[in-house]
Amino acid sequence: MSELLTMWKVKEAEFPHHGTVEEKLKFILNYAILAPSSHNTQPWLFKIDSEEIYLYADRNRGLSITDPEGRELVISCGTALFNLRIALHHFGYKGEIITFPNPANSELLACIKLGYRIKESTDNNLLFNAISKRHTNRQNYQWWDAPQSLLR
Repeated sequence: MSELLTMWKVKEAEFPHHGTVEEKLKFILNYAILAPSSHNTQPWLFKIDSEEIYLYADRNRGLSITDPEGRELVISCGTALFNLRIALHHFGYKGEIITFPNPANSELLACIKLGYRIKESTDNNLLFNAISKRHTNRQNYQWWDAPQSLLR
C-alpha cells in the first residue's frame, strides 16, 4: 500500500494511553492531516515541541492565482485544527488551543496542548468517526432529493 493511503488507515486502538504527552500529540496529528483542504494543497505544517503542537501556515503550498490573499489557505489550516480538536476530545482531552499566539509571526496560527481530561460527547464521537471516512469526490454530483430522515 502506498504511503499516501496508509495515513487513512490510522487505528484508534493504537493511541498511546500510557505514552508521553509528545507521543499522544504525535498520534493525534494522524487525524489532523486527514482534513480537507482547498484543492488538496494541505497547506499546514505542524511542529511538536515537547508538550505543545504548533500549527503553521505553509505559504509555499498556497495558490497565488486562485487564492491571492491566502484566505482559503488559512481556512484549510482551520479544518486541520478542527480535526485535531475533535481527536483530542475523542481521546479524552479538552485541549488548550491558542489561536494566533504570536502576532509578530503571521505563519504561526495556533498553539495546542492536551489540556485536562474530559469525557467525550456523543456528537463528538460522530464527528470523530467521520474523519477517516471523508474523502474527495471529483465526479459529477448525483441529482436526487435528500430523504427527510437525512435532513433531520
